[in-house]
Amino acid sequence: MKKKKAWLKFVAKVLSGGIALSLIFVGVALACANPTDSFATEVLLNKPGLSYDLSGIAQAEGVTLQMGEVAPSEGEIVTVEAPKPQQAVTGQEIASPEEGETQTEIEAIIYRSHYDPRVAVILSEGGIADEEGKYLSVRVQIPTQEVHGSMPLVEMRLVGQMDVASLDVEQAQTLGWEVHVCGGGSWTVGGGDVEGDDDDEENEQGSERMEVSRDAYLLRKGDLLVQIMAAGRTSLTETEVEVTVNDAASLSDEVRNEVARLLVVIGFAADERAALENASVESKANEWMDLAEAVDVSAGEFDWQEAMRTELAWLRDEGVIAGLSDTEIGKIAAACERGSAGYNSRIVYEAGQWLPYRETSQPLLLKGELTGEGCGGFSLDALPEGTLEDVPVPTGQSVVAAPDHATFSPFNLVWIIGGVVVLGGAGFLLWYRRGLR
Repeated sequence: MKKKKAWLKFVAKVLSGGIALSLIFVGVALACANPTDSFATEVLLNKPGLSYDLSGIAQAEGVTLQMGEVAPSEGEIVTVEAPKPQQAVTGQEIASPEEGETQTEIEAIIYRSHYDPRVAVILSEGGIADEEGKYLSVRVQIPTQEVHGSMPLVEMRLVGQMDVASLDVEQAQTLGWEVHVCGGGSWTVGGGDVEGDDDDEENEQGSERMEVSRDAYLLRKGDLLVQIMAAGRTSLTETEVEVTVNDAASLSDEVRNEVARLLVVIGFAADERAALENASVESKANEWMDLAEAVDVSAGEFDWQEAMRTELAWLRDEGVIAGLSDTEIGKIAAACERGSAGYNSRIVYEAGQWLPYRETSQPLLLKGELTGEGCGGFSLDALPEGTLEDVPVPTGQSVVAAPDHATFSPFNLVWIIGGVVVLGGAGFLLWYRRGLR
């Protein structure tokens, strides 16, 4: 039982110290390397005084409306097929649903960029966690497609009859290997706590018990990764070596010789020719999914600033946005770059400047899928066939961003209450002293 607990403790320490390194070295892909946001830039027009009206552009030709159904009882939004422009539903036409009915809403308006028609512009409404109200989001997005990658690898496992502490792992550096200690464990030995003597009470009483520790190691050289650790419940008398060969379908003679030399120099094997005789070998494949451009536009070379500048000016000239000067548009465009999109990284306004939300004074950042687009991509099919030329006369009312003094936060409440208490206390003391006179 004691050895079992010690082994569990060892495993926990090895995992905590070694998993991160092993994932880096082996190259296991847990998510796409290029999420949807890395093919976009986005600004949330939250500066006080700016206004927008989407009722006209929602009726225009050359747009795709992304619709959603909101079930009041569940609060879930389900994307449905977008209607044609002449069937668009505006905020003015949506009636309040009866209890239990669903409500159809426009989630986003999509059209082809006026800077480059191969690229999309997405208009939607969004907010900031610690503020009330909604603002217009303008997002420039390159359509994406899924690409799949695969890399072969070979895994080899050996078990040696020795204590891992007896190995001179640092000697691997003489052969050009990187050596890292990636965790370890401790065991209580003595008192009969050896294999086969767990219940020997006489031994337990007759010998001194002590705690010993063992390190686990991670070695790397090129595409080779080697993990060395105490092996299982017999970890004080056996050592396990796991070798991973990346980008290989089989073990070449060169790799075999390299691993054999390593095992000899650290003391795991006595002879290079026999070092791998009892090794178990298995070929595998590391597969992953990623996103790439679906059109002939390179995200790394695309002029994100000019694309945003062009679009904001066009939206202003067409009456969709009001209150934006050329100077303000220039400031917004200057902050835009590849990947400045999604909840945490979109450009927002704070204290006289436009900057990524994550760089604001007190950002409430989201993690995981809550950040937005993730690896879902943006399909080329979402783009309308034609281009957006003219915007019909708006039929709704403009939405205006609240002025600075209207922004309310819990900190304002604290100051108000504190002021009332201080003023009230001062007034009471003045009244009390006058009464004493």
